[in-house]
Amino acid sequence: MSEELFNSIENIQKHISFVSHEIRNNISICDMYSQILKRKLELSGNLDSSLNDAIDCIQQSLQFISINLTDLKAINSLSLKNFNLSKTLENCVEMSKVFASEKDISFKLDVADEIYMYSDEAKLSSCVINIIKNAIEAIEFKGYVSLSLSAVDNIAIIKIANNGSPISENSKNSLFEYGYTTKTCGSGFGLCLTKKYLESQHAQLKLVKSDEKETIFEIDIPLGV
Repeated sequence: MSEELFNSIENIQKHISFVSHEIRNNISICDMYSQILKRKLELSGNLDSSLNDAIDCIQQSLQFISINLTDLKAINSLSLKNFNLSKTLENCVEMSKVFASEKDISFKLDVADEIYMYSDEAKLSSCVINIIKNAIEAIEFKGYVSLSLSAVDNIAIIKIANNGSPISENSKNSLFEYGYTTKTCGSGFGLCLTKKYLESQHAQLKLVKSDEKETIFEIDIPLGV
């Protein structure tokens, strides 16, 4: 096999992994909400057999989707549109709260009013949610996750912070590398994918700091076309 062909196959495999990871993030949101719904119905005494079967069907379908993700074909395109970045980030925080359902985490939101931009809203949202999810996972039980948005010289500055376990000095240089993870069950391409998607939109992702007090990630993304 030629080196060129080998590299092409390797790139396709990586992209399949990237897309699969993002779909699994959304699957996990649906799965966790279905579990929460089931528990609440059980506690209220309103979980009849039909509702139980429906929720079980949803969870089973999500498992089937996850299993079949290996059949994904690579897609590398952007769906650009004008949208309210402020509102999008608020929605990202709300969606991400499901990952903290078993923890005592407060969410702080400091978002400037009605900052609009032209970009791929879905891909940007998936990047932000992935960083918030990582922030939640860094907190053992109790803590906070904060998100702020400001605009300077037509650049949106998004900062996502948490007071969980800091990133080690050895890990800081490898955070965005394909396959690198500090998690026991991590795939190693969440932050790599996030950085890749952001760069496709002329944005930059960087680790501002990580110490015993706080970890901060920053996204700088152009607001114009």
